Amino acid sequence: MDILLVILPILFPFGAALALALGKPRKVRPWASAAGAAELVLLLPPIITGADAGICRCDRLGAVFALLAGVVFLLWAISAREHTGAHLFLMSLGALVSLSFAANPLFMVLSFAAVCLLGVPAFRCEGTERARLVGSKFLMYAALSVILALFGTVWGLLGGPGPVCAFISILGFGAMAGLFPLYPWLPDTCQLSTGAALISSLINNAGILCIIRTVYTLFGQDLIRGTWVQYAWSALAIATALMGTWLALREKFLRRELGYANASHCGYILIGLASLTAEGFMGALLHVVFRTIIDCGLTIAADSILHYTGMSASMEMRGIGRQLPRTMAAFCVLSLGLVGVPPIGGFISLWHLGLGSLASGLGVLGWLGALTLPVCIVVTAGYILPSAVGAFWPGAEFDFSGLSEDGPNGLIVWPVTVCAVFTVLLGLWPAPLTELIAGIMEVL
Repeated sequence: MDILLVILPILFPFGAALALALGKPRKVRPWASAAGAAELVLLLPPIITGADAGICRCDRLGAVFALLAGVVFLLWAISAREHTGAHLFLMSLGALVSLSFAANPLFMVLSFAAVCLLGVPAFRCEGTERARLVGSKFLMYAALSVILALFGTVWGLLGGPGPVCAFISILGFGAMAGLFPLYPWLPDTCQLSTGAALISSLINNAGILCIIRTVYTLFGQDLIRGTWVQYAWSALAIATALMGTWLALREKFLRRELGYANASHCGYILIGLASLTAEGFMGALLHVVFRTIIDCGLTIAADSILHYTGMSASMEMRGIGRQLPRTMAAFCVLSLGLVGVPPIGGFISLWHLGLGSLASGLGVLGWLGALTLPVCIVVTAGYILPSAVGAFWPGAEFDFSGLSEDGPNGLIVWPVTVCAVFTVLLGLWPAPLTELIAGIMEVL
């Protein structure tokens, strides 16, 4: 029975993708939305029972990442104007669930490779020259990522030097988690379709999950605590957060800005994981949840802004709150969450991340990691909040006559609103999440 419970959520997205590709329905939205809802239903039994089928097991850590992937797909399916590549997104969802349930190191790496390789056609499916170039660029980074991850994992299993194998694995999986200097693929994929941007965000989650499994389960924390591996990993995580934030500040176009912001927030998460402390782990997993929800909402909002106003640059968004009131209201809330303004979700995770970095015992690097967070918060506020504020308060001299009355309907606005509401609710009442993560930490 456990085998069936675990296998169904993995195989169903592939079957639904095949049906979509062969059936070619005139309206993809209802079919994709139904498939997303069905996948969430199929995920519930193994999550509730903790089904274990040998190489596949639904533990609480995997459940968090699988549910996030399912929710992101469903929100995209409901809100997307174009469902090009929906079958590829579904296949990526199946690979992500397989990775989330992987209980064997080799099966984990194989599932990770599937996630990476399925990303290539998903990014290229637009058929434009830009999409092909981005897909080819991603393929190079994905291939490097898989090779390093496989080499480090297999060498470690065969008895290779533990710290070296662990660091190679961290670099391999980290390449898909936006780790510096292997992040350049991320902003490029975010400038494609909304589906491609959300797939890249879920690929970040895949890399983060594999790092957690590798460090905390395969090699063990004690193997790398206090070694050069922890120092190097922490330094790269700090560089990721700072570089992503700085490049986002310099970026003019909203989609690429969100891509760099993604890399920066992955850096936050890696700072927490690299601290190898309970506080850091708590903050990292909390931020995985908040980052995924906030990024999903902002990405969908950015798609609506581009479609209904033609505005792609952050500085152009002045006054559009009148044309897109609900979308931009949700955008403002999510922007505050991205910055980490209390009590909106994002603040509590950053608080735990800072405490974890201070308690890491890494000396200067620990203090630098803690100081990196407020620096990035200030810079993030500098590039995202002016767009949010200017949308509703563009100034007395602003001419509203150039704005169209055309705006998104409720079906498209609803997912953005849901993301904003959940960001606020989880920030005000984080107890269920913190209790869940505390339970995860007990078994790692």
